[in-house]
Amino acid sequence: MFIYYILYIMSIFIDEDDTNTDTKNFMDYTKNSNVTYFKRGLYGIGFRVRINDLSKSKYNVISLNNSEQSIKCGQLFVKLVPIFDDANNKDIPKLLYEVLNMVVTTSDNFLNEILIQTDVYKKTNNNLEAVCPPIVYSNILNNTSKKSRAQNTLSVMINQMPDDDNKAFLQDMLGLYEANDNIKLGIIAMSFAENYDTLDNVMNRTTDMTQKAFYQYLAVYELLRLYEIGYMHGDYHTENILINTNYKYNSFEDNAYQGRCLIIDYGLAFKNKHLTANVLNEPSVKLYGIAQEIHPTTKANAYTWEYYSWILKFLNSETQLNSEYSLLKENIDSFQEEMITKVNENYPGIVERIRTINSSKYRGSILKGGRTIVDAMPNMNIDMGQMNGAIQDDVMNIKNTVKSNLKNNVKKPTVMERVFSVKPEPLTTAEFENIFNPSKMDMNDLVDKYENTLQEGIIVLDSDVSIGGRKRKSSKKRKTTKKRKSTKKRKSSKKRKTTKK
Repeated sequence: MFIYYILYIMSIFIDEDDTNTDTKNFMDYTKNSNVTYFKRGLYGIGFRVRINDLSKSKYNVISLNNSEQSIKCGQLFVKLVPIFDDANNKDIPKLLYEVLNMVVTTSDNFLNEILIQTDVYKKTNNNLEAVCPPIVYSNILNNTSKKSRAQNTLSVMINQMPDDDNKAFLQDMLGLYEANDNIKLGIIAMSFAENYDTLDNVMNRTTDMTQKAFYQYLAVYELLRLYEIGYMHGDYHTENILINTNYKYNSFEDNAYQGRCLIIDYGLAFKNKHLTANVLNEPSVKLYGIAQEIHPTTKANAYTWEYYSWILKFLNSETQLNSEYSLLKENIDSFQEEMITKVNENYPGIVERIRTINSSKYRGSILKGGRTIVDAMPNMNIDMGQMNGAIQDDVMNIKNTVKSNLKNNVKKPTVMERVFSVKPEPLTTAEFENIFNPSKMDMNDLVDKYENTLQEGIIVLDSDVSIGGRKRKSSKKRKTTKKRKSTKKRKSSKKRKTTKK
């Protein structure tokens, strides 16, 4: 796994061109970028696309914590997903799994992923710090012509990549598309900020146990924000959780503890049926619910899938989880409140306009979570019936341990409580401007482009034109290509060793 850094969190994304040129903007951006592998899952592969000349970027961003480089978007995260809609054809899914070790997705489920991420972004961006990045381009590309849009996109990305195994992987993927015109290509591109890396990597780069706990608290904070707007993420392994280690919420102890979390990849997200349950009030109890919830499609949870088990270890190790979480939330809320107040003072009407846009189309959509998975979790040979008893025993053991720790714990402040409890001096106007608008941009002009950009990012959802994402009869099946000698099976990121604690 390569270690890559990403800009600052991008809460608002703006396209400078008012014309409907979403595909052209994305392709121009990619042609002027370096493309490198970032992460891999069973259902898609992700790349970092960093533009070579920042002045050519058509996208601008706003968050509470900007920099000279983050105002102009210099980097995208691009997820590629094999799309296949013929449920009667078992050969193509089998071929893709054999060659790429990837599982196909249907058009409907891919569009549902876009809907969910859009819903999550809009519902959590009131204070310009959303749980996830905004989608800036999404599409399902047809593959019926000799040089199709799907093949062209893959070719452009290959041309911009270094010569390594990841480039060879994408070349193998292109070969499958050249030989099989009934495979479509799903693309989700989102703003991606520097200084973000996976929770897996940032945990492995430090031996400081307080620092490790701090990063996990940031992750838990965002997972619970998802929970509270009605979603279970469904795939919360440590490579779908990103940490910006330079993001400064407040003056934490000696400036040693800084960070901001984003959660990506909503292909397995599903609705939270426990949202209105009165019993789920405390953060620790909500986390139990997340850990225990068996995914409706994959049938996995933190007790049966090792890559989610970090949340169980966190629950078992944090003896003052509820009080420490409350302090972290209070600290973040305080920072956001102070920043939003100063935004309103210095840029009247900006926040109100953004919140109006966030409450517009798609916010109230009834979304269906999960996806139809072909040969779901092929390496999980688990008898759920036999495991249920053991799971319930483990649940009760951990609950009793944490309850005992919480009850018997002395009131002496922990290191984490001291970290979260520091109260900084109020921001001066100069300090606020240095955080929010160091480039002295015209914020009203940027927000003018905000709504247009969000809608272009998800234009695939409401297009009446027949596109790759709409169901159609499968084209006549061609003969599949033989696997090249250079083709190597690559393991899903989920199959790697778990983070050492």
